Amino acid sequence: MRKIVTFLPYFCMLLAFIISIFRGVNTCKGWNDDTQLRDHLKEGNLTVEPSDSEEDISFLLPEEVSSFEQLCGTADAIVRLKVTANNERTMYTECTLTTAEVLEVYQGNVSGKTLSIFEPAYIDKHSVWTVGAYQLMEDNKEYIVFLREIQCSLYNGQKSVYLPTTTALSKYQCTQNRVTGKAYKRKEDKELNFNEVYSYDALILDKQILDLYQIYQKQIQTLIGGGHE
Repeated sequence: MRKIVTFLPYFCMLLAFIISIFRGVNTCKGWNDDTQLRDHLKEGNLTVEPSDSEEDISFLLPEEVSSFEQLCGTADAIVRLKVTANNERTMYTECTLTTAEVLEVYQGNVSGKTLSIFEPAYIDKHSVWTVGAYQLMEDNKEYIVFLREIQCSLYNGQKSVYLPTTTALSKYQCTQNRVTGKAYKRKEDKELNFNEVYSYDALILDKQILDLYQIYQKQIQTLIGGGHE
């Protein structure tokens, strides 16, 4: 009898452990993978909620790239790339990791056929939350991007991942020989209709930054040749 009484607490603990595992397995079966950006883009009535907090993250402020030479000089890589429907776009905490195909390298040591970029934007509760003026890249579009390299092999099996150097001035939609993108001039600091602004490169509130974007857009033309649309 004493042996049974002694064993009883351990038996109860074992039983509780088995029950917790069982409940955990059933809970996991009910989980849905909601980290895929494209699944959320299919939702209707999305709004865009820009914030002006790049100084809280490691993005350069516009005054730190007040010339095209500074924009190029602060970039570890300048590439032309394309996001296709086959490329992964996975949301993490307050960002989206996008894999893109490398079409051409203008600056930096980028040797792979693809690279991964942490875009400072994500979707939550029918809203696209973005840092500063950043706007998500659009599938099947080409971009000239100015990137900062972060040596980290934890994502997608690559030795590095990348960040845009700025949120407003580091991404320009293009074709092989023509700059085609444009920036959206925000009239006030409030939410936007996602469908109305999705095709823009950046969502810029400050007129001086918008002027810089347009100046750099013309100067980028020298990287790829041809005229500007």
